Amino acid sequence: MTSTYRSPPLHDPLRYNIWIPASDGSRLAAWFCPAQVSGSLSGRKRPVVVCAGGLGVIKEMRLPAYISAFSSAAYHCVAFDYRCFGESTGRPRQLLDFESQQADWKSVIEWVVVNGQSEGARGGPEGSKDSVTVAPSALAGDSLPNLSDLIDPTQIALFGTSFGGGHVIKLSSQLPALGLPVKCSISQCPFTDGYASSKTVKSIYAKLYLGIWGATDKVSAVVRGKDAPPITIPLAAKDGQPALMNAPDVYANYISQLPASIKDNFVNAVSARTALSIPFLVPGSYAASVQIPILYAICGQDSVAPAQTTKKYAQKSARGEIAWFEEEGHFDLYQGQGLERATRRYVQFLQAHLK
Repeated sequence: MTSTYRSPPLHDPLRYNIWIPASDGSRLAAWFCPAQVSGSLSGRKRPVVVCAGGLGVIKEMRLPAYISAFSSAAYHCVAFDYRCFGESTGRPRQLLDFESQQADWKSVIEWVVVNGQSEGARGGPEGSKDSVTVAPSALAGDSLPNLSDLIDPTQIALFGTSFGGGHVIKLSSQLPALGLPVKCSISQCPFTDGYASSKTVKSIYAKLYLGIWGATDKVSAVVRGKDAPPITIPLAAKDGQPALMNAPDVYANYISQLPASIKDNFVNAVSARTALSIPFLVPGSYAASVQIPILYAICGQDSVAPAQTTKKYAQKSARGEIAWFEEEGHFDLYQGQGLERATRRYVQFLQAHLK
């Protein structure tokens, strides 16, 4: 029963590397992580949780911790990198465009539906055989399981954190028009209001830096073409230094999400023109149109996505629930006791709304 659920010890989830076609022809690097039920992958078809991270985040940055909790609770997971980031293809690199990322979410959800309904995995351009590979694991075997035997395409949930949480809100509001069978969503520390978040950027110098380089990159894209490499700015920086996020608790916590194996290769940068668009993005404005159950995890001390702003939007969702973490900051739900408390609440929510 939901009330008796206890978080199991976190583990490195079993995962299969897959490619998912994006709407622009690029390929999204993703993981299929099967539900772990008494060490067996067999049994009835199970729900799937589609997961993605935040601003410039790649799937290796703490998503495995949430996947571990979800898979231990008998849910399959699919996690992915947005186009132009991480292992996904797409040009120019480090170009962050909100609507393009919305399209990536839709592509991944559609992939889950298609593979839950049909034989075999359709994991790359034209469903190529080489598009599905297995991550190194003694448990993984030699090939991807038959997904139509595992996935229930009518039972899909969304999990997004930070910027990804904003994506989840907007997507959840559009489900009737999109015809996607998503039953519930979890939006963790969501980006809801670009103007409110832009005010968390510290120092006039940093704001001028973002504005000048943002405008320069915008002009450069017109002169050199949209596929030319963008001028970039830091995603995260130390207190007050130029970056999209530079609150005192940001840099160390953001970088700490990177596994040691990829830390040296991570690109802490994003297209400078993004700084000009973020203040005008208000995914929270879609909350009132969300008709499915949606759980908002809000941290009272959030230095990136202001808590009271998020709460104002969350309260407008007809079937919304709020998990309020009064003492936690934006990054405190990614590890330690904050992570344990959050994932316990998330699993309870999923159990209440997925079959």
